[in-house]
Amino acid sequence: MDNKVQVQLGLPNIVMKLPSDWDVTLPVEYRYDLFKEFVYLAAREFPQWTFENDGNYGIKRTRRDNEGNTTDYYLIGEFTVRDGREELGHIHGRFNRGAPCVALINHRIYQDMERGSSKETKDTKKAFRLLKKYFGTKTLEEHVEVASEAVARSIRYTYVEKDNAFNKSYNHIAAHLTDYIVENIDTFLPIAERYGADPNIVRSLTDDTEQLRITGEIQQCFMNEKGVVVYLHGRNYAVKELDGTLKVYTVDDVPDTLKRKLGLLKLVENGQCITDVGIRVEENTYFVMEE
Repeated sequence: MDNKVQVQLGLPNIVMKLPSDWDVTLPVEYRYDLFKEFVYLAAREFPQWTFENDGNYGIKRTRRDNEGNTTDYYLIGEFTVRDGREELGHIHGRFNRGAPCVALINHRIYQDMERGSSKETKDTKKAFRLLKKYFGTKTLEEHVEVASEAVARSIRYTYVEKDNAFNKSYNHIAAHLTDYIVENIDTFLPIAERYGADPNIVRSLTDDTEQLRITGEIQQCFMNEKGVVVYLHGRNYAVKELDGTLKVYTVDDVPDTLKRKLGLLKLVENGQCITDVGIRVEENTYFVMEE
């Protein structure tokens, strides 16, 4: 249901549609005089067309004078052009290359251009010629082309929507079955392989699950500031708390717990984690979890 109020802007076929609770008495200004001139020229030449501004929130403006007094108004910078119920295209007032210009956008223009999607000009007469060339009711072939594009968009959108819904449901179920599947992996592996699962992938599920659990614990510790970043610099240990506090230890006074955990992390490869210990990032960079 359309809850907007239609307001004429100088000519019967130039209209602004405002929400019913907006003030229809506020003054209306055009973004550029060039754009206003073009709109009036086009509306007079094509009285059967309607030039409609949909009254979105972007048009509401407030001006403040030097004394601090404010004036509310509507600023118009675009129109949708219609012939009856058929949308012919859009016209915009833009600022391009240092000057105001008129931009025209519709299906024919898009099909005619190798780059971009609009025809722009600083000349109102040229803009009017472009309007006459590209705007107008569609041929049957054009209606079919637009319909084909709408079908393609709808299919893509519907597929993505349903795919997301499926993944949401499936992942929710899978999250609650992970422990059960891992505990009974010897039962599920033959079934999975029978239905086409790659043995080289699914047989690592147990190890992958454990690594994910460990990595998740480390990530949670990092987010909750329950650990320290350690940078080894020669014989020194630069230890940074996640609140920003920095302490520097030597090999002689580094805390035993930290030294023990670093000793374990030095034995693994870069990027590997150890449960309840931390992660080795590089040869001299580590994250160590709190006890």
